[in-house]
Amino acid sequence: MLILSGCATDGLKPTGESPAQKESNESIAGTAVVLVAEDVADGFEDMPRTKAFDAIGIERIERVFPDAGEFEERHRAAGLHRWFRVSYDPAVPQTKAGEDLGALPGVEAVDFPHEKVKYSNFNDSFLFHQWNYINTAQKRGFKAGADINVEPVWDRYTGGSSDVIVAVVDGGVDRSHEDLAGVVLSASEGSHNFVSGYSGTQMFADEHGTHVAGTIAAVNNNGKGVCGVAGGRNGNGGVRIMTLPIFGPRSSDSGDDASAIVWAADHGAVIMNCSWGYVARSESQARRTAQQFNSYSSALRSAIDYFIANAGKDSRGRQTGPMAGGVIFFASGNDGYRYGTPASYEPVIAVGAFGPDGKMPRFSNYGDWVDLLAPGGSDSSSRPEEWVASTVPTNSYAYMPGTSMASPHAAGVAALIVSYFGGPGFTNDMLKEAMIRGSKPNVINRQGRAAGGKLDALGAFEYLLGNN
Repeated sequence: MLILSGCATDGLKPTGESPAQKESNESIAGTAVVLVAEDVADGFEDMPRTKAFDAIGIERIERVFPDAGEFEERHRAAGLHRWFRVSYDPAVPQTKAGEDLGALPGVEAVDFPHEKVKYSNFNDSFLFHQWNYINTAQKRGFKAGADINVEPVWDRYTGGSSDVIVAVVDGGVDRSHEDLAGVVLSASEGSHNFVSGYSGTQMFADEHGTHVAGTIAAVNNNGKGVCGVAGGRNGNGGVRIMTLPIFGPRSSDSGDDASAIVWAADHGAVIMNCSWGYVARSESQARRTAQQFNSYSSALRSAIDYFIANAGKDSRGRQTGPMAGGVIFFASGNDGYRYGTPASYEPVIAVGAFGPDGKMPRFSNYGDWVDLLAPGGSDSSSRPEEWVASTVPTNSYAYMPGTSMASPHAAGVAALIVSYFGGPGFTNDMLKEAMIRGSKPNVINRQGRAAGGKLDALGAFEYLLGNN
């Protein structure tokens, strides 16, 4: 992890203009716009040259709003024919140009056009560093388009709805973080602690859990921090996070993962992210663990099946949430193995990683059981900008690598889909199909190992729109 903010790391803060700057106060040299009186408007373009022309080097005068043909009468009624653009010597100071133009007969007002920059969707400080959302090859080694293609979804469809609840079964999430304000449910609203030795309402902030939650739902367009995949569009947040800690502040702490998953189904969540898995100290152990988990019943498997079947429904099986049934995303694992557990369990969606170059890093577990690849960073330890930036406790931001960072991208896209398409009759099978069918062709890593398709938010939306 590399911290993005804080006294010791000021050098990591973005420098220069970000793509989300507001309009500049600087004016365009050599151009003015003037409003003239009605009685001089028709002859203003052809007015005789005066000393003012020569003093500021006027080169051209033209109507701002050209003759509008059949709409000309309406334009004149609105006074649009009285506005003229004046081009003059750009070396002339603006104050002098304003004075001399204002002295011309019939000129009522003088204005100077401002320089502009293109707005990005959002004004969040670190968005430029989030290649995972918008990759324009902005840094060396990056590949344009190696992202989740979410910007068009934000632009055209949705940033996420507060009606959608995403359960984060992980370490605790920092509810007080500036970029998660109002996003994380309190204990009275459904969040619950499942770490042994703590009460269910006792919460704590964990770096890993907070980073995952930020990728899903950090507030967008609030002028600070990072963007979340489903963090809304207007600075007020998007989808909501139900934090269900199973990892405590001490390394020896353990939590009840199965109970957390069942709790989520019974308390309103329809999407779940699980950026964790079983320990495997060798490829052979990983294979045995996966085979055993996928072949024999367990409390965790029963809990997963329960969430998938019952999330979004009441005790009688009637749909009450935005989606009938739940979808669970599991990180594939960071060992570079061909197996991962519980991610390889068929009913869940297993998520591996790709980096800003569009390739699968060596650490990402792989195989035909991996359903999707999402941004998880590169293998580089010296270029943290190739990792994923998100929230960490105490109003900080950090880069982290791993499939743990990839999985919440998929959960976030799922949340966008349910926000837009969800409602009576929308099911978890429809969501899964859209995400798999809408993904881009699979990614090959440096060892020639293949996995699932690359997560594509717009592709999933277009798949559903094309099938409605």
